[in-house]
Amino acid sequence: MKFLLIFKIIIGSIIGLTVLFFLYYNPIKLDNFDKKVITFSRLPANVQKVYKIEFENRISGKWVGYTCISLDEAHKIKHDHTGMDDGLFILLFKGFNHHFYINEKHFTLQANKGHPFILFDTKLYYPKNLNLQKTNYKGEEYIEINLSTQLMN
Repeated sequence: MKFLLIFKIIIGSIIGLTVLFFLYYNPIKLDNFDKKVITFSRLPANVQKVYKIEFENRISGKWVGYTCISLDEAHKIKHDHTGMDDGLFILLFKGFNHHFYINEKHFTLQANKGHPFILFDTKLYYPKNLNLQKTNYKGEEYIEINLSTQLMN
C-alpha cells in the first residue's frame, strides 16, 4: 500500500514538473523567421572583420568551439546548444538546437548551422555552410535574421 502511494507521488511529481517545464520553456523559434541569404561582400564591414579573424584562427589551430559575438553594445548575447551529450530527457524537451539568450530573451535555432553567430544592428548572422575555412569563407553565402522587433520590445 505504501509502495503504491509513493509511486503515485513520484509519477504525479514528474507530470507536474513536466507541465511546469512546458509552461516556462517557450523560446522564440528563429527557424520560423524570414532568412535573407547574402554574400560575404554584402555583410556589414564589422561582421566581415569578425569572420575574417575567426576563419584565420581556425586554420591556425586557435579555434576553440562555437563562437557567438554581439557587436551591439545594447544587446548582450549568450550561446548554448543541446544535443545528444545532454542526455535523452533534455534532448526530448529542448530538442537538438542552438540556444541564444539576448537581453534575457530566449531564442532557438535548429542545430547544424554554421558559426560563428554574430549579432550586429539587431540582426543575427551565420554562415550557411557548416564547414567554412580560410580558403572558402569569402565565396560562401551567409544568413541574416532581423531581430529588431523582438529586441526592441
